[in-house]
Amino acid sequence: MYFSSFAYVLLHGLRRLGLTGTAFAKAQSTTIRLKLLKIGARLRLTARKVWLSF
Repeated sequence: MYFSSFAYVLLHGLRRLGLTGTAFAKAQSTTIRLKLLKIGARLRLTARKVWLSF
């Protein structure tokens, strides 16, 4: 519950401060997440290393 509340507060701050005057100023949080913040990553674990590829 804490993480989802924190994520909502961060997204609301991004919308209020960073997206003012754009098409995303009144967008829902799911739209902002899908259009702007979605990052794909692949994680590979070996015996000695952790590989993170974006």
